[in-house]
Amino acid sequence: MTKHILTIIFFTAALCLPLTAQATESPEAPEATTIEDARGEIAVTQQGKNIKVQNACGKTLQVYNVTGALVATYRIDSDDKAITLNVGRGCYIVKVGDVTRKITINH
Repeated sequence: MTKHILTIIFFTAALCLPLTAQATESPEAPEATTIEDARGEIAVTQQGKNIKVQNACGKTLQVYNVTGALVATYRIDSDDKAITLNVGRGCYIVKVGDVTRKITINH
């Protein structure tokens, strides 16, 4: 029970942290947002339900809902991996290696 409470507190705190995002503009991807960790190692790009992960070969992408429940896990098997998430609308926590970010699915 304590583990579940700590997990919920962790994810709630993660949602409150400021998110550094750099919007990328291109004709075919007007809503794309690039989120990169401070060291510039792992990059996560989101457009709708499509997630692109760069520089994370051999790592695992984990998707959590806002209550802290793991809803999806994907193995990153290349340095440039595209994944289509099979989740509904809402806010999610995406974790790749030691990089954790919040994403929003609107479609």
